[in-house]
Amino acid sequence: MLITHEYKKILLVLLFLLSAGCNLTVPYTLKSKAESELGALRKEYSEKIIEQDRAIKQQLNIVIAAKDFQIAAASDSFYAADRVFGTIIVPTRTDLITNNYVHEGWAALGNKMPSYEKVIEINERLKTELDETKTSLADLKKKNEEVIGQNAKLASDTKTAIDKISEMEKQKIDLNKEFITKLDNKQGEIIARQNSVIELERARADDKVARQAQINKLSIGAGIIALLCLAGAIWSPVFKSQLGLFAGVAAIASVGILYVEGWHILLAVGISTAILVVWAIVKHNKDEKLSDGLVLAMQSIKNKSGDLWAQVSPEISEQLKKYVKKDGKIVAVEDPSMTKHIDNKLAEYQQK
Repeated sequence: MLITHEYKKILLVLLFLLSAGCNLTVPYTLKSKAESELGALRKEYSEKIIEQDRAIKQQLNIVIAAKDFQIAAASDSFYAADRVFGTIIVPTRTDLITNNYVHEGWAALGNKMPSYEKVIEINERLKTELDETKTSLADLKKKNEEVIGQNAKLASDTKTAIDKISEMEKQKIDLNKEFITKLDNKQGEIIARQNSVIELERARADDKVARQAQINKLSIGAGIIALLCLAGAIWSPVFKSQLGLFAGVAAIASVGILYVEGWHILLAVGISTAILVVWAIVKHNKDEKLSDGLVLAMQSIKNKSGDLWAQVSPEISEQLKKYVKKDGKIVAVEDPSMTKHIDNKLAEYQQK
């Protein structure tokens, strides 16, 4: 029972030290974790924004290409109109004004000329459409509506591409807002963790001051005890050597206590535990040997001297009884487990 009780105390001390260590390191761990998460957050959103900018740039290229198709289509029409004007032998004032507007619009597009293939296509179309025998007014209208539809599709494609850029720009703004919100939250968390660390450091500093003051008091107390024991060793008529020894121990303690650290306590606990275990084993072996010797002696008396056994057996039986509560009173009764234990011991020795 003693060894179990001592182990419980040791375990409690170790658990306390472990708990204290965890309480000291948790704020630092949480702060370090929050800082690591902040770095990961910055990296994550930096990559997202870079990717969004890349996507916007690609979409902008699509818009530019769509605009180029529009400009080319408009330039093709202005080129064709100018070619038609060239076929008028005696242009009227209206024809001249119309052609002026054609050149003005064409200039706004940079006087972009059609490609060689497109020039061939336009010339073939003009040749067909100018020949009344080949193309009726209905055919002209149909072709005109067809080309208008194609050019309208170019304008629609450009608008779709521009709208998509607008949506992507909005997504980028939302992404930045989301990042700023999370960044503020994480920075707020880091500030809170930092405040916890500061509070911990302040508490540890206060504890250190209080601990040092307590150690100083204990050191002074041990020094006073050492002086008193020394005086006793000199003038006391009895226990001179014991007082002298204790004076030396107290003097060492008064100095050594100033340098005690946590690992010293753990070392002392470890050494004490080892001594306690060894002591318990040695004591158990002695008790076991004593118990076996008494059992064998009892059996020897019982076998060799019946008269002596008759005298001592009642006392032995009385000592082996156990106490129980019966009818509200504590009484001694036979303990069958002890008798069985003795029989087992004898059986073990007979087998050896």
